[in-house]
Amino acid sequence: MSAYFDTSVLMRWYILETGSKAAVALRTRYAPPIPLSPFHRVELTAACRLKVFRRGLGNMAATQAIMDFQSEVEAGLFEAVELSTSALCKRAEFLADSYPDQLGVRSLDIWHVATALELKCREFITADARQGELAKACRLKVISL
Repeated sequence: MSAYFDTSVLMRWYILETGSKAAVALRTRYAPPIPLSPFHRVELTAACRLKVFRRGLGNMAATQAIMDFQSEVEAGLFEAVELSTSALCKRAEFLADSYPDQLGVRSLDIWHVATALELKCREFITADARQGELAKACRLKVISL
């Protein structure tokens, strides 16, 4: 797999936000399937619901975004990836011990970068500056929105 799309980019495919146009344009540059981790599913769903809680999105719009995402999963745009939990945890623990004090990254940022590394992706596509810095530190080519 060549590219890993962070959830910050995936969200912009389903909910109109700053950077949505650029996110959709990037999507067209990569042939499906796009790797899909369990973190993507959980984070995208939680982020949509959190937008409802914060009153940044209506419940119907959030539900539609989640349904649109699920429809594209079923249509084959994404490929669910299977990873060794042991290897992923080991890599994530290493990153957690090495970078948060320098880059200010959060645990979910670490999980996404660790997943990209375990999948042997060469590119990491994100709208999160700190997460992008972590990916760069791990020698991934970062494409930022």
